[in-house]
Amino acid sequence: MPQESKNRIAAILPPSAGNGKDKPIIFVGAGTDEFSVAKMYKLLCHFEEDEMEWIWKKIWSLQVTERTKCFMWLAFHNRLLTNSTKARMGLNHGMCDYCREVEEMCLHAPRDCELAKSIWTSIVPVHARASFYGGDLINWFKYNLQGDLNKINEIHWPEFWANGCYSLWTWRNKEQHDENFLRPHQPVPFVLQRSREYFNAVQTTKVTTMKPHRTVWVGWKPPGAGWVKLTRTELLKKQTQLVVEVFCAIAKGIDLVDSLNSLAFVMHSWWNCGVCWKDCDLLGGWDIKRWNLKLIRQRLSK
Repeated sequence: MPQESKNRIAAILPPSAGNGKDKPIIFVGAGTDEFSVAKMYKLLCHFEEDEMEWIWKKIWSLQVTERTKCFMWLAFHNRLLTNSTKARMGLNHGMCDYCREVEEMCLHAPRDCELAKSIWTSIVPVHARASFYGGDLINWFKYNLQGDLNKINEIHWPEFWANGCYSLWTWRNKEQHDENFLRPHQPVPFVLQRSREYFNAVQTTKVTTMKPHRTVWVGWKPPGAGWVKLTRTELLKKQTQLVVEVFCAIAKGIDLVDSLNSLAFVMHSWWNCGVCWKDCDLLGGWDIKRWNLKLIRQRLSK
């Protein structure tokens, strides 16, 4: 065990009345009091699953290419193969090839490098530059994903920002491995054109794949002669409307209230929904000897 961990354990005061009571830890979400190493690890590391899920959805819902989405996900998890990472492997120096005096971390290449600042400074508004250039990697992703910092020719800022980061990283790699490569003289129009091409392609795909929708209204149908019709409507999963129509063939022998109670039990067992009968005051006084019940399930299309 590392000495630092031993010192942290030794610094914990033993439970006593003078030091206060121990604080119980409740594992939220499990529904039981069983110990879980994974949940304890997330609790100690202050890992917030809801926040990570929000960033996950934002990144993978961007209107950019799949390659750009994968790059942004790797960059968010600090998994880019920068010079700093290569230095820890003993493969290269850890400094930026352009700045020379600054270590190339995962945030340096797409934001803090002078080559990257030449793009962002011309696009980011003056009042937002302090927030844009401040903060760590996670806060930088949150800031750029949560809103439109600047909308350029119908291209939302998160899409332009993601394409800009991917282009900067691509140009950086080509400069290292291709001696004849030259960066675009006007990088902002290049990134904007890349974003516009994908945006137009998505719009074209939506038009060609869009299918016409038809709405069908299902009206109430009166029962036949000698029948009583009771309708129960319940909104179930995924906005699917289930209409349960109960046709009761009137005969003689059993009380109507007992039959309705039995019918309510069947509906609760089959569809897990309650029953609210209409005009119960009119039905309660009937004395029926025997009932033949038939259940019909019908789905309404919107």
